[in-house]
Amino acid sequence: MDLLRVEGLQVRYPIHKEPSIKDVSFIMKKGELVLLTGKSGCGKSTLLKCINLTIPHFIQAEMRGVICIGDRNTASMQVQDIVSLVGIMWQDVEAQIVNLKVEDELAFGLENLGVEVSEITRRLKVLKPLLKIDYTAFIHSLSGGQKQRVVMGAVLSMLPDLILLDEPLANLDYESSKSFLAFIKSLTGMGKSILMVEHRLDMAAHYCDRLLIMEKGVLVRDIDDRDAILEEERKRKFFRTLQNGNSRQESAVSINNLSFSYGHKSVLSNVSIDIKAGERVVVLGENGCGKTTLLKIISGLLPVRNSENGMLKLFEAPVHKKRKGQEGMIGFVFQNPNHQLFMDSVYNEVCLNGFNDKFVEEIVELFELDELLSRHPLSLSQGQKRLVAVASVVASKPKILLLDEPTIGQDYDNLHRITEVLNALNQRYGMTLITVTHDKLAAKALCDRVVEIAQGGISVGGVEIVDQYFS
Repeated sequence: MDLLRVEGLQVRYPIHKEPSIKDVSFIMKKGELVLLTGKSGCGKSTLLKCINLTIPHFIQAEMRGVICIGDRNTASMQVQDIVSLVGIMWQDVEAQIVNLKVEDELAFGLENLGVEVSEITRRLKVLKPLLKIDYTAFIHSLSGGQKQRVVMGAVLSMLPDLILLDEPLANLDYESSKSFLAFIKSLTGMGKSILMVEHRLDMAAHYCDRLLIMEKGVLVRDIDDRDAILEEERKRKFFRTLQNGNSRQESAVSINNLSFSYGHKSVLSNVSIDIKAGERVVVLGENGCGKTTLLKIISGLLPVRNSENGMLKLFEAPVHKKRKGQEGMIGFVFQNPNHQLFMDSVYNEVCLNGFNDKFVEEIVELFELDELLSRHPLSLSQGQKRLVAVASVVASKPKILLLDEPTIGQDYDNLHRITEVLNALNQRYGMTLITVTHDKLAAKALCDRVVEIAQGGISVGGVEIVDQYFS
């Protein structure tokens, strides 16, 4: 039975001359898990917005073609008609959260549909082993990956016939990704259909029934053969790893017996590590273990009193509250690019804190941003925003570069480009790279040493830990 039918879909935003989607047609059957992939900005998220009526009801765009859910044409439907049929999780999960506490967020959609309290309680109990989150927690205290789990749970709890997922694995650690994929695969056995936009084919390809590939707004391939799907996944496995000869004996970041808590909740306990200038360190660990907290402490976004909570030094100098003399030493790429894009064009964004004009030109060329320079940063796809955020921070030429999930939302080519550029900057200018990632390819490409955080403590080892962690 056909659950979703898309025929001749064409979409053009008012700010663009060319359509973002061009004559896209496909059918999804009941109980199918379909994986949709393609380069950043090719129209994947736009397609999802059309299916759940975000376009044209909330986002203005010229739209032609037919979309049917079951036997109903969505052109004749209102948003309130579709919420019980189609659930969606966006790339920017923070924009989808409306409550202060986890349990309230999970129950919000069900309450609006008038579901009985006993049924709400039952559904949330079923989801708890998958989400692995304290239902009484305040959402602002959660990590990016934990927030993604909350939104995922809120969507899944409503049990819509069609579930749309936009980069659902982006912020999830390896074990959570496997659990999530197994769970949504089990939903297809209950007759639910899932259309998932995802770049991490190494994880998702083994679970999907079909693979759709888009290029520049056009659906170019529809693959339903298992061997052909896995062949597409194998094409994206090769990444060049570099031996770094740039590390020096000088210490860039030195942490000794550092502890940190949020209120009564201990996150890091007696952590000690010495990172050399020019070294590339990858930080691994499950969602909520303290990876982003560690970066925030190094950057100064979270205060550390050296006398009470251990010692933090940058280039052998103790860090004080005002960090006098250490300004501009550190660049920090946040997990959510929307939190650090401020200017009215990509060019002005990259120039904002640029080291000098010549270096800015070098960064624009390395990241291949020429075609995006006149665009407003917030008009870009999430993957393109990430690329611009990385470039704008790198353009300040920091000595220490902190990267919190720098490859989220990146297609294979952009992921390769980002890691190649970061390695080039490490080699040319001796930038110290400290990268938090859940992506195996990025971890292997940006790694001299690995720091794994678990239960508040850390273990340190070589590149071999990456293979062990993702096995």
